[in-house]
Amino acid sequence: MSDDFKNTIGEGITKLVPQQLALLATRAEELKLDVGDKEFERMKTVILSAEGGIRSELLFRVGDDLIDNGENEIALTVLEEAIKDSKGSKHELFLHNSFGLALYLNGRLNEAIEILTKLLQKKIGNELRCTIQHYLGLSYFDSGDYKSAASNLKEAAKEYDEEKMYELSAQAKEDEGRVYHETGEYEKALKIFGKANDYAKEKTLEKSLERISALRGYALMELGRLRPAADALEFSLGDKSNPVDTIDRMKFLAQIYMLLGSSEKAEVAYKELNKLAEMVGDKEEMINALDLLGVYYQSVDKYSQAKETLRQSFNLRVKFQEETGIEFPGSWEFCQLFEKVNKMAEYIDADYSDKLGIKPHPAYDLDEKITISMKRLIELLDKGIDEPSAYALKYSGKNLKDATNDFQKEYILQILKMYKWDKGPTSKHLGVSTSNLYHYLYKLDIER
Repeated sequence: MSDDFKNTIGEGITKLVPQQLALLATRAEELKLDVGDKEFERMKTVILSAEGGIRSELLFRVGDDLIDNGENEIALTVLEEAIKDSKGSKHELFLHNSFGLALYLNGRLNEAIEILTKLLQKKIGNELRCTIQHYLGLSYFDSGDYKSAASNLKEAAKEYDEEKMYELSAQAKEDEGRVYHETGEYEKALKIFGKANDYAKEKTLEKSLERISALRGYALMELGRLRPAADALEFSLGDKSNPVDTIDRMKFLAQIYMLLGSSEKAEVAYKELNKLAEMVGDKEEMINALDLLGVYYQSVDKYSQAKETLRQSFNLRVKFQEETGIEFPGSWEFCQLFEKVNKMAEYIDADYSDKLGIKPHPAYDLDEKITISMKRLIELLDKGIDEPSAYALKYSGKNLKDATNDFQKEYILQILKMYKWDKGPTSKHLGVSTSNLYHYLYKLDIER
């Protein structure tokens, strides 16, 4: 046995919690192995010195517990070694099932599909068959074979139900719905989620109900049914046991509130999202949550709050870069947003106007031609020429129609840049309909 593998087993045992080590030691004693005081070093020695089927079984148990602890890479190595001496043993089929699961969890999907398919062809118990069918479906799903995925997941749900494994049956139904959601068949996905929801109600599976409700909410949102989507996601938040899932649900719910025009509810959702991110303690989630809250404040013209929120995000970005040595994704776009919000906050707080009687608007930059024109007008005013005369000089040599067109073009360009060429708010600012705005763009030859 190589030293590398010995180290891997040793590392694997280290990952086990005391209760798991105790169970493993008990089984070793049943197999007539002397585990002594059951300390870590002694346990490692016992496993490394075991041979044949006994060694295979102990490694199988270590590997299985490592999967339960999320140590999938080490589990795969340990289970692969366990298979070498497993032929003809009582645990052989269960070991191959765990190995197939470890392959799936490590992204080795084709190998997982191969070993799980072979297992289904053997004489196995119904309970084991359900699990194999389920993970085979998930392996097909992740590999992009959606037809095979849906077929296996549907069969798994049916077999789980027959074995009275109701929660797993509901999970398999959810996974089948996720297949159709992934392929854009939202109506079909919604139908499957509806069946899963009815099943969970019948079996009083409260946690499953809330999870299914979230999936229904996502599908309804894709179909543009915003009000029922909001209701479904609100219900799903009854279960906050998984903070990461809750964060995802809250993001979608806040987005729906914004689309529905429920700004107060959206603000509450974004604040709650920020609290959840802090609770998780993941800097990336905290930064993303602060960004979303900051953008929300900006969208409803609460620039002081936006400035404060984005300042917190900026500080976290600095810490993230110091700790990881890499720049947080989207930092360039963030800096542009932060600068714009800062300028707007200053603009709102300032009480001044220029000599034309126009309060400077920092949310956009005038193009060079307009900037020069504005400076020239101020120079003319400094020379004692009144404002109407200054405008007359600016457009001198042009007839009224051309001068009017030039003014309209310059002004519309300013407002378009202010709203980043978003036609909806631009037309609202100008006091014209969107169709009328397009008429002006065509008439005045305005292009981005």
